Amino acid sequence: MTETHQALLRQVSSRGLQLIRTFKTVIILAAALLAGCGMLPKGTFTNRAACTPDRQEAIFCSFYGPLCVGAKIDERDAGAMCNQFAAPAAK
Repeated sequence: MTETHQALLRQVSSRGLQLIRTFKTVIILAAALLAGCGMLPKGTFTNRAACTPDRQEAIFCSFYGPLCVGAKIDERDAGAMCNQFAAPAAK
């Protein structure tokens, strides 16, 4: 094997080792972060559906602690869901 081939092989080997080390670091960090989820208080991560007061629209909220990421529910589903919980008519 020529010196050029040997040098190329050393470069490929060192880059491969760097990738493996980086991958191992990412796996360890992900495991550590996910392990912490088990220690969070109950209710930190919750999902809720809510209707607007006029019962025309609904949203789905995923709570991550105090933060909410919401998505609008399709109007066909919102109508069926919100009308099910409609307040009784006043007498």
